Amino acid sequence: MATVQSVIDSARYDLVDYVDGIGIGIEFDDTELLNYLNRMVKLLDTNLSAMNSDLVEAKCQYINPTTGQSYLDLSSDLNSGNWLTVRSVWLGSTQMTKKNLGFIRRSSMFRSGNANPTEWTLSGRQILFPHGTAAVTDLADGYASTDWTNVDINSYDETTDLTITANAAAQYCTLPILSAPTTVGTKYRIQITAANVVSGWYLTDFTGAQTFGTITESGTHAFVFVAEYTGGCRLVSTSSSASGDFTAVKLHTFEDTITIYYDKKTADLEGKIDIF
Repeated sequence: MATVQSVIDSARYDLVDYVDGIGIGIEFDDTELLNYLNRMVKLLDTNLSAMNSDLVEAKCQYINPTTGQSYLDLSSDLNSGNWLTVRSVWLGSTQMTKKNLGFIRRSSMFRSGNANPTEWTLSGRQILFPHGTAAVTDLADGYASTDWTNVDINSYDETTDLTITANAAAQYCTLPILSAPTTVGTKYRIQITAANVVSGWYLTDFTGAQTFGTITESGTHAFVFVAEYTGGCRLVSTSSSASGDFTAVKLHTFEDTITIYYDKKTADLEGKIDIF
């Protein structure tokens, strides 16, 4: 295993730039050599991408299209702009057809309304569609005071959101099947928003038999699963100190989500990290 620093040290022999007693090169300092190394890594990324190498391929999945919006903003969806090119775009399990920019622009002049996109093109930092995207069907929109039911959680409050605190592991509350129905064998994406999370909570189906994921920090969490049961949810404490505030649960099928395969850039290297 080599680090960036060891590669720079080794390069000094090729540059006849032997290090003096305090670790500084005669002609080049570490900052300058690191800059050159990062330039070469970027060239390597570009060449690998041109060869369609799997060494630079990455996947951004489970993107929720915005109803009526005719584009995706790649600067937020793909590693905050850390990408080289887009290879393919999928809606669920269907690959969209890539078209040139002129075709998409012309098509957009003769289309109105919203629909599931079948064609796309790349323009700057956006993936463009010839029309707005169709609405994603939320199978669940469970909000604390209307849908959840406490079973045995020690402290349970629905005043403004679902505020729960356990005093034992495996305490839980439920969201009924009617509020989040699923069909066995179908692939779904479920999303829940959490705040002030302590310890953690399991998000499972109504029976508790299928675990969708574990929530250990605040933020919006999304989990993808193939339904083994007919729906509903549980929030189950992972320990006696678990607590958190929860708002909306949203559920929709995988076929409503967008997946992008792209070529990624290598992040700028720093002096001490491993590179291979």
